Amino acid sequence: MAVNPRIPAAFIVGFPSFSPARSMANLISAIPIKLIVYQDKPSERIHLIDTLLGLFAIDEGGEPIDHVSYPREVEAIAEALEGHLRGDVTPWLEELLNRLRGRGVRAITTSNRGLAEASMKLGLEAEAEASEAERKFRGRLGELAVELGLIEEPGELHQLSHRVSKHITRRRVSEALAERETHIAQAVHLLANLDKALNALSSNLREWYGIHFPELSQLVSDHETYARIIAELGGRDEIDVEGLRGIGVSAERSRRIISSAKSSIGAPLMESDLNTLRELAGGILSLYECRRRLEDYLTALMEEVAPNLSRVAGPILAAKLVEKAGGLRRLAMMPSSKIQLLGAEKALFRALRKGGKMPKHGLIFQHPLIHRSPRALRGRAARLLASQLALAARADAFTGAPIGDRLRDELEGELEALIKNR
Repeated sequence: MAVNPRIPAAFIVGFPSFSPARSMANLISAIPIKLIVYQDKPSERIHLIDTLLGLFAIDEGGEPIDHVSYPREVEAIAEALEGHLRGDVTPWLEELLNRLRGRGVRAITTSNRGLAEASMKLGLEAEAEASEAERKFRGRLGELAVELGLIEEPGELHQLSHRVSKHITRRRVSEALAERETHIAQAVHLLANLDKALNALSSNLREWYGIHFPELSQLVSDHETYARIIAELGGRDEIDVEGLRGIGVSAERSRRIISSAKSSIGAPLMESDLNTLRELAGGILSLYECRRRLEDYLTALMEEVAPNLSRVAGPILAAKLVEKAGGLRRLAMMPSSKIQLLGAEKALFRALRKGGKMPKHGLIFQHPLIHRSPRALRGRAARLLASQLALAARADAFTGAPIGDRLRDELEGELEALIKNR
């Protein structure tokens, strides 16, 4: 091993092999920590550098004062680096700072903000800023690591960097996929696709059954009820008042349907045609049931992820807002003016490009308090709703305070006063 001329004495302390499953309390005794003790007395302020090879304390000239090596396991290196980014007090940091503090160091400078926070937890003054000393040190890290015997050649550092980066990326992707918000986005996409499929299939059913009973399409506007009449009752000759009432059709509408069925101008259907139509109607009803279960799932999921937002917007609209914003935290950091226009981007860009009328609302138009408001007041109502949604999203993302019911009551009161005083 090459010897650094600035290192009069050095020693290596070995411990049992590293195991990621062991607790942090036993980490110091479970991890091989390679220490090289520099006998030069450091100044009261030093620069702290986090690298793939370990933590280094350097002076103003970029020369190493002391360091603690990480184990050569990729998992241990990734744990140390990410822990320091989060501001965790790791065994490696505690070991190094305890030694430095005993030698008179009272303050550190580091470009890693999390490392600065962790150092302050250990009682040192810390400043998070990049320095010329750190730049110089990193520029010769490979050469210095070979000199200290940490690696055999500089190329090993690049290989290690590749393996650690790959491990961290895979772990972060896995954690991101595990976030509950990813399920919100997928459920919202599925809900939209179900609506498209149901509209298309219902339109086909109406056109086809209209050959046999064209008047029914005008008498029954609800797609699900229309499909249920065909699936459960069949042709127009089998439609009766009792069957319609069992489906949920009102007495007056049932009488009109029966009357129209008797005088219909539609063509008769063969048994094979009617069976195919009833099968199609049954499939549509199954999709409606699937949609209801999906809405129940989304309601429960939004109650878990964003209860305040769900109280103010309703769970389905809240889920659509979270999906459109790209996540709850992104929604929480948006100004209310942007939340107001989420989903109206095309109309906004068209207005900006052609000088047309600016949109007043986007997705939030689906909120009952908006689309039921007088047309002249919808813009002001949308602004009120967007401001309450912004507060609710921030509470869900950052504090968890249960303020949803209060925000909803305030919104209803302000809209009621707005309508009364117009």
